[in-house]
Amino acid sequence: MARGDRVVAARAGAQRESSSQLIDWIDAALREAALELRDLAGAVALRGPGSFTGLRVGLATLLGFHQALGLRATGLPTLQVLAAAAPAGRRVLALVPAGPGEWFAQRHES
Repeated sequence: MARGDRVVAARAGAQRESSSQLIDWIDAALREAALELRDLAGAVALRGPGSFTGLRVGLATLLGFHQALGLRATGLPTLQVLAAAAPAGRRVLALVPAGPGEWFAQRHES
């Protein structure tokens, strides 16, 4: 969760438990930031590539927030979001596991 360019709350955990923990993590981050879901200007979910179940859960949760509260919502490409975290002026190879011994990869110039 961010205000402007400052992160005010974040949660992370193992991918294998992320789908079942997502709502709890969102609730905890909102409490930490002293916000309610309706206070947010919008929300983002990754749209892939990535874990099929994880992407479905994330996007479905985002759609639910949009439909229930009118929260502005969008999906962003996973590899582009990962690459955006790199320092400016660098060549970046963003990677996400695709399966046993396989990777989704995309090169970016920042």
